[in-house]
Amino acid sequence: MLPASKTKEDEINSLLREAYIMSQFDHINVLTIVGVIWQKGDPPLIVLPYMGKGSLLDLIAKQDVVRGSST
Repeated sequence: MLPASKTKEDEINSLLREAYIMSQFDHINVLTIVGVIWQKGDPPLIVLPYMGKGSLLDLIAKQDVVRGSST
């Protein structure tokens, strides 16, 4: 959770810094950032590639089902 003292501008700058850092990732197991969308009046969004086989959360959930685990 963000500290109460953070302003909307601080949050936007933090997200943009995170997007910049993500753009530097170069690893086979890490998604490459496609870009950032930011329109006036809307929050910025980080765009990632489509994952045809689902997210990491989907994979973990499938593994739990296969192993007979429940959370």
